[in-house]
Amino acid sequence: MTDQETFADEVAQHLPFLRRFVSRLTSSHDLTDDIVQQTMLNAIIHGAQFRHDSKLTSWLAAIARNEVRQLWRSSWRTCAVPLVSERALAAACLSELPPDEYEIRQREILLRGAVSRLGARDRSVVEMCDLKSLPADEAARRLGITVVAVKGRRHRARRKLRQFLRNLERAA
Repeated sequence: MTDQETFADEVAQHLPFLRRFVSRLTSSHDLTDDIVQQTMLNAIIHGAQFRHDSKLTSWLAAIARNEVRQLWRSSWRTCAVPLVSERALAAACLSELPPDEYEIRQREILLRGAVSRLGARDRSVVEMCDLKSLPADEAARRLGITVVAVKGRRHRARRKLRQFLRNLERAA
């Protein structure tokens, strides 16, 4: 047996621990299996980086934790916040008549009201990027912050807007 095969066998012995550990971090059985599989693969590929003076379980847990974080990051990037109520947008698309000025004005008032409830930092990013359609790098330059900060604030603001609009839809 080669050293890599021996190491792979040692890693495989910790499979039940990894499954329990990852299932506590995620709520989906399917995600747990995917993350455990990816963790095992990364551990075997990067086995040469393992320092044998530390515990294998802590190293595997760190890899699994990073895999969960990476999954969350990638799912956040695909999440979008509608700036208009989806119900109102669907009604406007389905109706044969174009929406009248009153409906358009009401949607704008609703959106502006939701944006005005945001904190100043988040509101400025939403106004620049979403309402004025400026690219993130231009908004970052105007605000004197990094592009990463603009993206983070925009994500946080959209999450708050999404929740606010959901609450309005429930109340209606």
